[in-house]
Amino acid sequence: MDGRSSKRWFLLASCLLSLAPCVSPQVAVQLGANRLLPLEEVPDSHDLRPLASSENLPRPIGGLTPTGRPCAAVAQDPAAHVDGSTAHTAGQISWKLFVARVLQDQKQIWLYPRSLAQGERWWPAAVVVLATAGLVALDARDVRYFRRTHAFAEFNRALSFNHTVVGMAAVPTTAYLVGWVRRDSYSQQTAELTAEGLVDAGIPALVLRDISRRIPPGSIPPNGEFDDSWFRSHKGPFYLGPGGFPSGHALAAFSIATVFSKRYGRHRWVPWVAYGGAAAVSFSRLTLQAHFPSDVFAGATLGYVVTRHVVLRNR
Repeated sequence: MDGRSSKRWFLLASCLLSLAPCVSPQVAVQLGANRLLPLEEVPDSHDLRPLASSENLPRPIGGLTPTGRPCAAVAQDPAAHVDGSTAHTAGQISWKLFVARVLQDQKQIWLYPRSLAQGERWWPAAVVVLATAGLVALDARDVRYFRRTHAFAEFNRALSFNHTVVGMAAVPTTAYLVGWVRRDSYSQQTAELTAEGLVDAGIPALVLRDISRRIPPGSIPPNGEFDDSWFRSHKGPFYLGPGGFPSGHALAAFSIATVFSKRYGRHRWVPWVAYGGAAAVSFSRLTLQAHFPSDVFAGATLGYVVTRHVVLRNR
């Protein structure tokens, strides 16, 4: 794949993912008089809570609603019959509560070792630690290949630092603007959750980079030792930290992909585009000699786990 094709693919993936909020499902609401409300008369295709009162809920058929859920469950969760895969409440997702949510999330993140000490949920952490340790052991061998080869020159120009940053930022920004123009609170809240995921995962990543202070492989001389990369970096913006472990690009890419895949998973193409774009961004950090493989793996894992199991939990 040459540079132009790579750039076009990445831009197309960013545009498709950005426009996921525009692809509204064919919505029809069954009213009490068994009349179908046409799609163009629905005020907001995602947020149908004003119509989901006890009088307007779908009539039960044999104790079940048309979605197949028990009547009592729908009565307790009026919005569930619209999109059962995602339950959201306006009071839980708001810029006014952003700082409070981040603080609550950070408490859950930093208290996670306590659950490990109690013998809970230890095996996922063990798998991640062992996989990261294995990649660290192989880092020196892997990066030598990307140092020697010129096969990714065009790919690197297409997915440069600036191009990937702009592409990733465009996804939640476009979703928020689309939601603002269409008065679609669901799209706006998706962008807010994306920002929350980036901040939540970025804080522990900043701490790790400040501790590890790992230099990128591109900073090691041709005859240098790739194994000697830890605790050597002393430069870096305060918001990124001086080190490169874990990768901020991989963290951001997989955090954004996780939010959009979860929120718009009813469109089957969204997870493929989202995680495909995240994988391309992460791989570019290797070909650009900006990170070691273990840096990329740690960043991608941190971005996914924090966003999926902390930010999107119960939302």
